[in-house]
Amino acid sequence: MEIWRREKGSTILLAILVLAVGSALVISLAQTKQNSISSAIAQEASTRALDLAESGLETVCQQARAHILNGKKLEEFSADEEPVVFGGGDYTVKTEVSSGKLRIKSRGRYEGVTRVVQEEVEVKIAPPDFDDNWAIATKDTIDTKYLVPGNYYYAEKKLTLNHNYGNPKGEIFVG
Repeated sequence: MEIWRREKGSTILLAILVLAVGSALVISLAQTKQNSISSAIAQEASTRALDLAESGLETVCQQARAHILNGKKLEEFSADEEPVVFGGGDYTVKTEVSSGKLRIKSRGRYEGVTRVVQEEVEVKIAPPDFDDNWAIATKDTIDTKYLVPGNYYYAEKKLTLNHNYGNPKGEIFVG
């Protein structure tokens, strides 16, 4: 019995030790879970910032295309803008024209995360030579059965070519 009297306090020490190890394990798991959640939130913000930067890039590409299709020179194009608020964040675009190429740098920001995309676009739009050879030009639709070789046909909405019998092959420019 003497042995048990000396070891009476060891049960309390063992219980405290088990409790401390269990608490440390729970705290470690909670911290790991918190880190995973923080990482997922940061990844989402980074992805959204990249999406915003790509939106700016796509917007400027469409503006440049419209600029050129309106008969203007690429060298006259500029799309440098103040930040555009979009999708819960914003994007800013800077452009530079050099040697017939358009350099676009777009920066997207979302919840403190910034992503940048850059693109260099070479514009090759070959519009037909607009001279006196026009046969038909309209802002509506054209539906024709007989084409006159050497002439141009322009329809802003719809161009339908039917029964192209015997006409020589040629180029069709679509803009």
